[in-house]
Amino acid sequence: TTRSGPRRLVRRSAVLHDFWMPARAVAAAHCPTPRGPHPSTYGRAFHTACLLAGSLAKLAQRLDVSESLVRDWIEGRSRPPEDKFLAAVEIILHDTEKRSGLAG
Repeated sequence: TTRSGPRRLVRRSAVLHDFWMPARAVAAAHCPTPRGPHPSTYGRAFHTACLLAGSLAKLAQRLDVSESLVRDWIEGRSRPPEDKFLAAVEIILHDTEKRSGLAG
């Protein structure tokens, strides 16, 4: 008998994951997605930074802003200040450098 898809072990109160559910998939459960057929660069960048940070709460803490504000930026309801956008880009670049072996 074959399984119809990957096995998921997720609980809302405490997220549990194993090798069938990578950490990024767990983070995706805690990060809103950009809205609309053509999400803005801001929304896409903050969503990616959210995935890399591990959750909306963790990203908001790293940016020193509220979760609702980050959610608004991801969903395109408001435009972020330049310094917060650049901080999100830095999170993405750091991860890219780390994966490529360029981080020092």
